[in-house]
Amino acid sequence: MLEALVSKLMSGGKVSTELKTLQGATTMLASYAAKDFNAAFATLVQALKQIDTQEQRSPKKRAQAFIYSEDTARKYYKHLMSQLIRMLDAQDLAANSYYHMVLGFQEALIECYRTLVFSQPDAEKKLGRDILGQLVCRSLLLLADKAFIQYLRYESPDDADWANANKFYAMAESAGFTHELMPLYGTTTDSKTCEGEFLRMQILALSQPQCFSPLQIAVLNDWLIKNMQFLSIDKEINPQAHSFAINLQTAEPAVMLTRKELGDGIRYLSTQSLIQRGGMVLKQLEQRTDLKSMGFPSSIAPELVEGIFSRTTKCWSRSQYPKRRDQRVTAPEIGLLYQGVTALMASLKFKEGGANEPIKAPSAAFDTRVHSRNGVTTVKVDESLLDERAPSSMWLVEDHSVYGLGLRQHNTVLQRPAINDMVAVRFQNKLRVCVVRRISMGQDDRQELGLEVLAVDPQLVMLRSSTGITLEAVFAVGIEGTVRTRALLLPPHFEPRPDPYLLVYKGKEYKVQIDPQPKKFSGGNIFSFVIPDSAGQKKT
Repeated sequence: MLEALVSKLMSGGKVSTELKTLQGATTMLASYAAKDFNAAFATLVQALKQIDTQEQRSPKKRAQAFIYSEDTARKYYKHLMSQLIRMLDAQDLAANSYYHMVLGFQEALIECYRTLVFSQPDAEKKLGRDILGQLVCRSLLLLADKAFIQYLRYESPDDADWANANKFYAMAESAGFTHELMPLYGTTTDSKTCEGEFLRMQILALSQPQCFSPLQIAVLNDWLIKNMQFLSIDKEINPQAHSFAINLQTAEPAVMLTRKELGDGIRYLSTQSLIQRGGMVLKQLEQRTDLKSMGFPSSIAPELVEGIFSRTTKCWSRSQYPKRRDQRVTAPEIGLLYQGVTALMASLKFKEGGANEPIKAPSAAFDTRVHSRNGVTTVKVDESLLDERAPSSMWLVEDHSVYGLGLRQHNTVLQRPAINDMVAVRFQNKLRVCVVRRISMGQDDRQELGLEVLAVDPQLVMLRSSTGITLEAVFAVGIEGTVRTRALLLPPHFEPRPDPYLLVYKGKEYKVQIDPQPKKFSGGNIFSFVIPDSAGQKKT
């Protein structure tokens, strides 16, 4: 199969003969894909690599083979991408094989195009301007697509990807076709510009994709594809208009403009038009405009779309760029992570000394070596963590503050946390209730989490409705900036009745009125409540 495919892709002769053999390659690949889809894709990648390393006779012929190979595989590639997005959002373990298949195809084509474009002393003359434009634009599109799927897995482009993107864009500039609409894949509907695909990769990186779910990242990527024409790159600096700078001579993405970015290789980016368009989306959501009419898929909830643009419009702004509220203490130690309210309730039930007694100080600890961001380090482990009977996993707490925690996966996790998951973390003899706000993957495939603290000092209580139904809940002190509030943590399916409940804690009963509009998270919701006094007034 491999040799036959290479032969068909590289056949010589007249134009009509070449076209016939290329069509034969398409037929061959389609026939093979019907029998074994994965093997067909892997064979195509092998064919690309073989042509790139062995067939050095004609740059134009190699370019034709590469372009036709990509066009042939386009429908399979799009199918793989859609499957991958769906599987990653569902945390399907089979997504791993799809991910590496797509990544392998992208990397093979990018390398083929890179060697063809940059190994020629005079690429435009040897390849022709039209073919060179196709190769550069396709490379930038593939690099943006590769960054996109890496962000879906909470990974990031490496230095080589940023170096290639900057180099390809510089080539487009020197050849004068950055703004030209390139009809890719044989259709005008797939026309792209080099500048648009280069900017898509840059804007994705600036959008802090590690703070979104895979579905949100996919929706953002689709929206950027439709809106890149509203952005442009400038060679001259305007400090009042520009927010970011790109150094084409480095292996780095765009950085925030600090007035130090000057030089021949520096390009400048104003994101104001993109912020305005994001603001328009937020305004339409406020007006309850139908998502489908706004160009968004019906599979995503309006609050998730609102979450995308309320954050990205700040990420694209130099003055409003999201920053950490406080300084974190860096003192690595092992902690336990509980996923969801149910696991937290189980821990509060099982802990030594009774459900509502404070956790006792550790009687003993031992040293262990762990993988941290800065390499292997030694930390102490409280032996009482090993006695935990509630569902939990061990994580390295790398830094912490009143408002947030930074965690790194220490041992195997049955189901990895996702964005907007409610979790509880036990360390330093305390429990903190948090939500997952940021995820990234280390090079060793260990998950790293950024958590926002929602509440502290959780205690197990009982709620009794006016109809006599009793259920367990968690009372905690909610944290909203500098304000402390009363909070009840309950499973996602709980819907409060309009009449008051009795809250039972340490043998005492309190009549409480629960707010019907909770803060919603995956794995649990947080309800605020008030205690009506005897005169009918409410105490918060």
